[in-house]
Amino acid sequence: MTKNARNIAAASVVVLLIAVATLFFGRERAGDERLATAQTDQATPVSRPDRHEVGTDSTPIYFEYEVDQPVTALKWGKLEYPPDLKSRGVTGAAIIQFVVDTAGRVVHGSEHIVRSDHPEFSKSAMALLTTAQLSPAIRKDRHVRQVVQQAFVFEPKR
Repeated sequence: MTKNARNIAAASVVVLLIAVATLFFGRERAGDERLATAQTDQATPVSRPDRHEVGTDSTPIYFEYEVDQPVTALKWGKLEYPPDLKSRGVTGAAIIQFVVDTAGRVVHGSEHIVRSDHPEFSKSAMALLTTAQLSPAIRKDRHVRQVVQQAFVFEPKR
């Protein structure tokens, strides 16, 4: 696949993810009346952290479409559903953006809440990042840093 075709494919995936997120965050949910003030009206735009100012590593930070092999999750751990929200049947999600270093670790301080339906969802998702085991991105046969956006969905099991 040519680089241009890869870029077009990556852009298509981003547009699809935005459309899915819009549908997901736009729908009504049971129990959300009291949470309306906790929601934001607009999502934070996707942005790359300054290529050299995240963490102590000075290597560039890449988007998924710029690498040959993107970051992959080896093990996430257990996402804790906030008990109060679960008992009230509140569903939702948190989208967190973060940087993964060349060793597959989340760079402390790079975490950013892109969108969340409730502050407790964000808190739970951020806690999960501290235990995540990830495989670093590869570009031109070298491990590189990559910015990642991950959705954490909270829905009670049926």
